[in-house]
Amino acid sequence: MNCPACGKSNLDDAQYCFNCGGTFKTSDTPRKGKKFGIVIVFAAAGCVFFITGILAIIAAILIPNFIRARTQAQMAASISNEKNIAAALDMYQTNHHGKFPDTGGRFVPLNSLQNGLVPRYMRGLPVDPAAGAEYTYSGSNHPAQFTICDPSASSYNLKSLCFSSSSGLRIQR
Repeated sequence: MNCPACGKSNLDDAQYCFNCGGTFKTSDTPRKGKKFGIVIVFAAAGCVFFITGILAIIAAILIPNFIRARTQAQMAASISNEKNIAAALDMYQTNHHGKFPDTGGRFVPLNSLQNGLVPRYMRGLPVDPAAGAEYTYSGSNHPAQFTICDPSASSYNLKSLCFSSSSGLRIQR
């Protein structure tokens, strides 16, 4: 670029002329790389949108799988709880001359049996892992049998999830 004061060529493209000592205005100096800077900004924004799109697709794939895995784990925990309650009721039956706690065939909350089961046969009464609800119990001694049901089976997309002394685990879909 040439100096506007002396006309000499300035090879360094500086804003100061080494020949006459004059200074150039910013408007006199060429603006190198302005278009290149805009390209970089748009390229960076494009990369951000592209990465965001990929992350959204990955999240759309993984989140339903995590929810399904959580539901299956809660159902497995509920089945385990019912089997533990059944084991405690079997021990109760052994110590009470072959009789279970009798509810006359009605379903009652399991905590109504707390004095009979806790702490002798169980440390505490479990609750359903999905809803935090109490299990229900039905027992009779003519014949001696019991049924334990999960009150929140619908959270596992089931009609019922019960454990019976006569038939074991029953899952109705």
